[in-house]
Amino acid sequence: MPVSEVKSADLLEILIPICHRKAETTRCMRLRMLAVLEGAVAMQFRIDTPVIGSARSSDPNISLSSTCRHCSIGK
Repeated sequence: MPVSEVKSADLLEILIPICHRKAETTRCMRLRMLAVLEGAVAMQFRIDTPVIGSARSSDPNISLSSTCRHCSIGK
């Protein structure tokens, strides 16, 4: 999938299943995804960075939604 077509739902589809088992891995993956997407914006491959959950921040401790009680994805 081209980086210009990646949506928030695509990212959450990857992160939510693993957040129940590996919270730290999920947090690291979320940060990596944000870095890649921000790089794509800087290189003008995208016009914005998709929101991963309900919070838009580079702070890994920011809660995202209400799906996962074990990690920052979905709280």
